[in-house]
Amino acid sequence: MLSIDHQRVILPIFGTFTGGLRSYNDALNLIMRRQACAVLTGKVSHVLPMPRE
Repeated sequence: MLSIDHQRVILPIFGTFTGGLRSYNDALNLIMRRQACAVLTGKVSHVLPMPRE
């Protein structure tokens, strides 16, 4: 999964490859804009609003 906003792309955004970082982690909230989205990749890609708590 990757995260995109108007200024940056982060790949992977969270999960095993980031040490378990969650999409709502303060580190990501500080750098990603509110309208950021998450892109789930695979055979079919899905673009979703970036999950936040």
